Amino acid sequence: PGIFNQNANYLIVLVDNDYLRGGGGKPQAVALISLNKGLLREIKVDSVDALDKNLKENIEIPQNLKKDLPNSSWKMADTNFEADNPLNAKLFQWFYQKETGDKSAGVLTLDKNGLNEILKVVGPIILPSKKQISSENFLALSHGADNQLFKDVLKEILNKIFFLSNQNFVGLAGSLGTAFKDKHAVIYFSDPLLFSQVNSLGLTGILPRQISGKVGERDEFLGILETDLGGQDFYLTKNVNLRSTIESSEEITHKLQISFINQSGQVNAKFRETIYLPAGTNLSKASFAGVDILKTISSYSDFGRAVYSVILEVGSPSTSSGQVREEKSLSLEYQDNKKLEFDAGVVTINQEVLKQMGEQD
Repeated sequence: PGIFNQNANYLIVLVDNDYLRGGGGKPQAVALISLNKGLLREIKVDSVDALDKNLKENIEIPQNLKKDLPNSSWKMADTNFEADNPLNAKLFQWFYQKETGDKSAGVLTLDKNGLNEILKVVGPIILPSKKQISSENFLALSHGADNQLFKDVLKEILNKIFFLSNQNFVGLAGSLGTAFKDKHAVIYFSDPLLFSQVNSLGLTGILPRQISGKVGERDEFLGILETDLGGQDFYLTKNVNLRSTIESSEEITHKLQISFINQSGQVNAKFRETIYLPAGTNLSKASFAGVDILKTISSYSDFGRAVYSVILEVGSPSTSSGQVREEKSLSLEYQDNKKLEFDAGVVTINQEVLKQMGEQD
């Protein structure tokens, strides 16, 4: 209810999840929705690259991103790298205000799959180029597309939703619900009360914080995030296998194997693999394609989690040569070195797995 009684601006950010980042994908287009006492006052849609040209300051890239970004300065297109969506949204708001002068009270982030769910409800749209876009061709046409296509699609969808009568709002709510459920949409509000309300529904993309365990319970956590670094669109499939063993010492050892297959023809897949684990976890072994890489993996703490990160590359030989597409596996072994605490001889182990925003099912 608070949204509909105030004068405020809200952002809708469309990201390209063909280029995965911690927050789902690369920002391509953004819409400003202005409300005046709950009534729509204005919709303004821009491409992110066009807005970045308004940035007069030379903002230094954070130290943790310098290896991942080839640019000399930081801008809005270079956001959405964090695993925690509220942090990404606040940063996007900050850049947007610097580049346009407009403050915003919330951010809805949609990737291409989330927008495609909405297209299924609103039906085909016609772009200024006269090209027809529908849910049947959008994902294919947007593959490797520039900012302009994303801007035009977002603008025409919003025009159809807000300015044409007889909209199927029940269907629209359902399409957004599907996008939220499948982690193709997340939302953030600056107002703490509104944020807590949507967070209780699991819609905010917040990175789950670690809480103190109870006697008789062990909470395990695994978050696997990929960040595309090659600057080229590639198609990478992966298979994740986690095997956990309770040792005689009543400690748990985990063996994680992630197998990657590059399906991209002649494009090499270069990406950062980041693993979020419970605080206090110790990584004891690490290999990639059978080669020991333990010393090359960086480790740090983020949002109370133990984090391990490494840059990987999987080649993709030409299919015309008859070679098989390259497959490599990342293998990790880790422990938290804490004994299980039994309650009346029983312990419950809860394994939580985080799905990355924007990741294909």
